[in-house]
Amino acid sequence: MNGWGCGKSLKDAIECFRVAVDYNIEGAERWLGHCLLCVKPTIMKRLEEGVSFLNRAAKGGDLEAMYLLAYHCISRDCTDDGLCWLRKAAELGHGKANEMLNKLYEED
Repeated sequence: MNGWGCGKSLKDAIECFRVAVDYNIEGAERWLGHCLLCVKPTIMKRLEEGVSFLNRAAKGGDLEAMYLLAYHCISRDCTDDGLCWLRKAAELGHGKANEMLNKLYEED
């Protein structure tokens, strides 16, 4: 998706990505999950739905989704899950995941 036809708002983006997910557009689950995590993350339903979409994309082999899921898990103190996704993304060649993993190990 290139965003044409959508307004520049998170609400519009979420609606567009929901349609894209329905049509199995590559990357749509990752973007929808990411957008849902950006909308008032204190709303638990949105948080769980966002994680669910990122999880589906990550399990489907989307490296960026693995990285975003890892970042989310680590920021929420679910470090074991986060490190698992981070390692998977880094092993498959995701540069940011590799950098983040190195920084986490340097902190220990």
